[in-house]
Amino acid sequence: MKKKILVISAGLIHPSLLCRINLKKLLKGRLQESFEFSSSISRLETLSNKETAVVVLYFHRKEISDSALKALESFVESGGGLLALHSASASFKQNNRYFKLLGGRFTNHGRISSFKVEPESDQGEIFQNITGFETRDELYIHQYTEDITVHFSTETDDHREPVVWTRKLSKGKIVYFSLGHCASVWKHPNVKSIMYQGLDWLEGIK
Repeated sequence: MKKKILVISAGLIHPSLLCRINLKKLLKGRLQESFEFSSSISRLETLSNKETAVVVLYFHRKEISDSALKALESFVESGGGLLALHSASASFKQNNRYFKLLGGRFTNHGRISSFKVEPESDQGEIFQNITGFETRDELYIHQYTEDITVHFSTETDDHREPVVWTRKLSKGKIVYFSLGHCASVWKHPNVKSIMYQGLDWLEGIK
């Protein structure tokens, strides 16, 4: 039996209901995949590497139980994939274990605005043939660990801010994508390519 992708997402404002609907449409465009959609963080407590290939997190929550976080850590360390989106990095901000798992933690953001997302010069084997693009969204600024690999970034007033990064943890892999405040983001063809190629890497397809 093919492993499924578990999507845990909730919210009416952050992320909005339309954001979550558009993300679901984007994901279900991968017709070969089997998905489970849940709004409960406690679903993590029953994670199984035998049944699930990738966990997608798209929510904004303040607390996570030790048992749920431990199960997520174990899932990734045992070879599972983790795709964290936008406000997932603003969740559980005081939990250093979660920060180290993702490789970054939200610190602040400005107003919704238009900005250019550019690929790094060396895309490596994960993301290929994805050009720079302009989007309108809420740009997250992060504190991040030293072991992340940045694949896409944007220029701010004083530095380049990562938009897509990856890291490995034991046998597992993590992708973080910072966009996703505005529902239109999920309709952009370059974003679709980033999501699909990221999932391919997380599932071991590439």
